[in-house]
Amino acid sequence: MKPRRLLLIVLAAVLTMLGACQPKPTVAPQPAITPAPTPRATGAQATLSPQTPSAWEKVVAEARKEGQVTLYSFGFTGDVGSAVAQGFRKAYGIRVDIVTGIGTVLMERIRSENRAGKFIADTYDTSVVFVAQAKSDGLTVGAGDLPEVEANVWQVPPRMDKEGHIFGTTIAATTLYVNTSLVKPGDEPKSYRDLLDPRWKGKLVFPAPVTTPNAIRAYVAYKKYGVLDDTYWSQLGKQDLKVAPTIRDLDSMLARGEAAIEVSGVDSTVNPFIKGGAPVKPINVAEGIVVATGSPAIAMVKNGPHPNAARLFINWFFSREGQRAYHEARASTSPRKDLSNFAPAAGLVSMDKTRLVDMDMELETGRLQREGTFSRLMGIEAK
Repeated sequence: MKPRRLLLIVLAAVLTMLGACQPKPTVAPQPAITPAPTPRATGAQATLSPQTPSAWEKVVAEARKEGQVTLYSFGFTGDVGSAVAQGFRKAYGIRVDIVTGIGTVLMERIRSENRAGKFIADTYDTSVVFVAQAKSDGLTVGAGDLPEVEANVWQVPPRMDKEGHIFGTTIAATTLYVNTSLVKPGDEPKSYRDLLDPRWKGKLVFPAPVTTPNAIRAYVAYKKYGVLDDTYWSQLGKQDLKVAPTIRDLDSMLARGEAAIEVSGVDSTVNPFIKGGAPVKPINVAEGIVVATGSPAIAMVKNGPHPNAARLFINWFFSREGQRAYHEARASTSPRKDLSNFAPAAGLVSMDKTRLVDMDMELETGRLQREGTFSRLMGIEAK
């Protein structure tokens, strides 16, 4: 082998050996890269996500297939019922059938139909007391999350129970109302206690406790707040009261002048009479206005034949369009912050001093009504 070639071979071997002796560079371990989680939408956002077909969009599609919804209703009557039915049909093309009646009768009808396995009603609306009773009797079902109910637009949230069975529709104020043709300025009672004056005997119209809980609700609220006790109501029962079977009869009798004063009238039902020109006005009583944040209330009926249409109707009802149709026709106040007050100026009551009614008080109202306790206290059951 030639000396030059031997030298190159030896030099290459030496360089190889030196390279093998050098420490190998270390690479620091890199943390695994985890994609940032996509924020999970909740409430109305979850149902209204524009990126994928939502669960709510499926409800709307199924509701359209069902094509109709049946309401067993105390509140959706006359012009109010027409306005609501037309508004919902215009929005979704779904027919609305309304069966009207008082709360107790409608609840018994639902119960009887359930026993017979004949399901007609999809929703039920009436006093919170009766809806709560229907829930406890297993006649209602939770409506789940509703986009409009979950939206941040409410003075008072419609959802009244955590299970989503009961949704309040109004802010209802209960007080005394007078017929201004029969009660002149300066002669109006300033408080409930003034009704014990002998001059009002035989001139008071009073809601029948067995069918209309207005006065019982006032009784429960005033008793809780330490304003009026059992003795007062027992004395009031001796004032030869004109007992009206329903709240509509109560309001009508006052408007027609068949009574001078309505005891425990509710603004949402009296205001249409005032709007129509009836000589009626509210009294801001010294005891404070009783405010119930739910009545009437609405619920989904268990085993209703059109469950998707029922959910869609309730959600639409709480939309701005639904609330406008309902409260404009009723001349009442919507719980939504983005709607004006539709009550006539002459029917507005002061909210400076209020006695708020919570769910426990509503349930107590229902118990007293079912047991007849208040009727016996007033001596009305004997009439």
